[in-house]
Amino acid sequence: MSLPQPKYSPPSKPRAQRKSRLEPKAVPETKSLPQSKVTAQGQISVPAEIRRQLGIVPGSVLEWEVKDNTVVVRRKGKYTFEDMHRILFPTPPTPRTLKELKDAIGDHLAEKHARR
Repeated sequence: MSLPQPKYSPPSKPRAQRKSRLEPKAVPETKSLPQSKVTAQGQISVPAEIRRQLGIVPGSVLEWEVKDNTVVVRRKGKYTFEDMHRILFPTPPTPRTLKELKDAIGDHLAEKHARR
């Protein structure tokens, strides 16, 4: 038994060689935007890529602003804990030996628990 023959004759040119009137335009490769989901408790996770770009670490404070149905989130403050500590305490503490520290602790405890 032979296979059925197609009703139409094959195209004269192979499809790869045919020229079409509409050339497909090159679609620019789009990078998907980072996304977050809101949990039932109203919490979100900041995507790792964004955390790295903004220098967000645990304890960082974020500011939220609503503008025309758009939410803008930005990192609050430009200073780290170490920066703030240097501002509040400009001179570093005097280095102490272990014996000096132990003696100071002993003096403090003796004074605190002294009978009056």
